[in-house]
Amino acid sequence: MKVVVCFLLLYTVSIFSVDIGSDTAVTRFNTQQIVEDGDRIAGFASLAAGFLFNNPQVTGDFDCFFPVEGDVSLRFGILQLNQDLIFHNNFSLSTLGNIVGNSHVIELSSNIDCIPNTTTFCSVTFLDTIDTGDDVFSVDWNADGSFIAIGRDNNKGNEVQIYSWDGTTLTLITGVSLGQDVRSVSWHPTLDRLAVGRYGGKGSELYLYSFNGVTLTLLDSVSLGGTADDVNEVAFDPSGDYLAVAKGAPFELLVYDVSAGTFGSSVGVNLADHALSVGWDSIGNFLVVGLDLHGGTELQVYEFTTGPLALTLDASTEIGADVNAVDWNKVSPNSDVIAIGTDLLTDALMLFRYSTGSLTEIPITPVVTTEINSLQWRIDGVCLAIGMESNTAGEIRIFSFENDDLTFEGDVEVGSATNSVRWSRSGSYLASGDDANDLETYQFDAAFVDTSRVLFSDVQLYLNGDVTFRDTSIVFSGQSSIHGRGNTITLSPTFSLLVDEDGSLLLQDLIIKGVSESKIRGLDERSTFSLLNTEFELDGDYTFTEGKFDILGDFTISGTHTLNYTAEQQSIIRGGAFSSEECSPIYCGSLIVDEGATFSYVPANNLATLLSMESEISKIVLNGGNLHASTLELTNGTFQAFGRSTINAESLTFGDGTQENNLCIDIKGAQLEVSGNLINNNV
Repeated sequence: MKVVVCFLLLYTVSIFSVDIGSDTAVTRFNTQQIVEDGDRIAGFASLAAGFLFNNPQVTGDFDCFFPVEGDVSLRFGILQLNQDLIFHNNFSLSTLGNIVGNSHVIELSSNIDCIPNTTTFCSVTFLDTIDTGDDVFSVDWNADGSFIAIGRDNNKGNEVQIYSWDGTTLTLITGVSLGQDVRSVSWHPTLDRLAVGRYGGKGSELYLYSFNGVTLTLLDSVSLGGTADDVNEVAFDPSGDYLAVAKGAPFELLVYDVSAGTFGSSVGVNLADHALSVGWDSIGNFLVVGLDLHGGTELQVYEFTTGPLALTLDASTEIGADVNAVDWNKVSPNSDVIAIGTDLLTDALMLFRYSTGSLTEIPITPVVTTEINSLQWRIDGVCLAIGMESNTAGEIRIFSFENDDLTFEGDVEVGSATNSVRWSRSGSYLASGDDANDLETYQFDAAFVDTSRVLFSDVQLYLNGDVTFRDTSIVFSGQSSIHGRGNTITLSPTFSLLVDEDGSLLLQDLIIKGVSESKIRGLDERSTFSLLNTEFELDGDYTFTEGKFDILGDFTISGTHTLNYTAEQQSIIRGGAFSSEECSPIYCGSLIVDEGATFSYVPANNLATLLSMESEISKIVLNGGNLHASTLELTNGTFQAFGRSTINAESLTFGDGTQENNLCIDIKGAQLEVSGNLINNNV
């Protein structure tokens, strides 16, 4: 029986995991290799075009003897190293992932200057589709992402339908018939209320419903006046108290007070042509409106005020095309950026920056040459989804956006015109509706992993050039190291260098720029940063909040800002050997504060002995720098000052009254300015 079970387990692995390459013969791969869960990159695989993890759930083994070239995308999966991973000069790293180093080396090529070299991860994976029976013009998610409303063509009744969503499967729940095409549906941002806009005709064009999970109940409706009053889009403001309406003539832009669950007071403006699309800014103070082509300003921004309701034109610009879709980015620093989709086949996707009274186009690539029907920013303001007319390159496309650069992330071939795309409020899913009667759902590939940080365990990282780290922070665990070889790491504003609980990170022969706030810190009191010939170049005040420093060689603080030591653990400036073994290295640690920089010792527990010097060859050096302390006692080592340096302390004590713990003081030739309480307990 045991033999049978063992056989079945081995058989299962052989089906679902494969070796890429061989352990006996060299195989050169000139195309990027796709790594599925459980796959192994074999010993003699020569990867000339890199490799790609298929999704974030992949765990793959690297067992290869050869250097890797081309693009590598770990997509937040897990890479286990059984051999050193050496990158050649045409290497790039698109997305980071978790790396189990097993004490192996990762050596970066000299050409890599930014990690990751793409800034985000915005691709999606197909989950489910359902035939709704008619063309789908509009889709939207309710507040918690458990239901999707759609608006359909007027051919088979029930132009409004509600589907449930459990993360896997779409199920039809209910629907209502309104007798005309329903071109727009919009869920309230927090309540189970649904706004519906239909084409003009007999009866009402605007509807408000409540939904209890089973049925739709009509709360109110409004007749706008006739067949010309087609409603093209409805949109709740961020509070849910107001509903914007883009429609046909007259009063092409309307805003209703719907705070009571009914259509209350309203304000409207007459535009030069039909309004096709409308969207709110992040706080509901401004509306962007897209119009039919009319030889004038097809993109307009209105200020919206209450008490009484008013709309005032603030900015406009001529597009020279129908503006079918608009969406205002809701997230700083891009909350002034508006995306628009047009029928301009030379440049259908455009971005504009709004400032009071003006709209300025942001030049972007790549160019979209298919008419865009719908677009929306994801909740993070970084990912943009668009839905287009039928084409050969995919009717759904996803882009990432950072520093005014738009980057193509992936596409989906639907096979027919995609009329609507909408992210769920959490950003975990994307829904689309198309002319093939389909409602489809997709999973945001990074939604179920923490893309804010990755874990490097027992990794020895070597640099061969200067590198900027950005976006995804790295947590080092186990016994890890970064060997700079005299090169520089720059920390972007969105990146942090972290050490896990009970972990140690050696920083050797390295300059780190962009140090500010708490970008370098431990996650636990046992987290240790070992520093050997390393410089922190401060570009803002920096606070070391958790963990400890183990200073093995020169540790230099430079810049014109302050390093605030607030951690409650003891840091050691080494002076001697770590062990009694004959070949054990001898470390001579020095804390060096360069000109203009300040080291501020202010531990949260106010202990005086958390900066320890191991022996007389351990040093604190003010090289034109400044030392500030609350209560600090310095013993054993050497204190040196050069140039124009300062000490400001509530209580700074040299020595502890015992001769063996005397502090050696060397301030010859220095201009040392001292203020506060200085106590000499040397014997």
